[in-house]
Amino acid sequence: MIVYLDLIFLVNLVIDAVLIMVTAWMRKLRPAWWRVLLSSAVGAAYVVMMFFPPLTFAFTFLIKFMLSVIMLLISFGFGGLQRFLRTLGAFYIVNFVAAGGILG
Repeated sequence: MIVYLDLIFLVNLVIDAVLIMVTAWMRKLRPAWWRVLLSSAVGAAYVVMMFFPPLTFAFTFLIKFMLSVIMLLISFGFGGLQRFLRTLGAFYIVNFVAAGGILG
């Protein structure tokens, strides 16, 4: 079986960007396009790491959670604890709804 890492990266880049933009829309935020692109690239690079067996430690819940926090910090900045926690909650709601839609 042939795996095209560039296509996996690009698909995940687009999916991550859409998830971040929907989160921004829910929270009525306007992130800069380059911040969304950079954050999406970090998330897409993480998915590509799945194909490197020595990096299996990176697929624990804590690492995945920290990656989502890093992605949100890149996209929206901190701006206070309450604002950040609301954005984090909105991000997870968007992700759960998207995952439920895909599985359904």
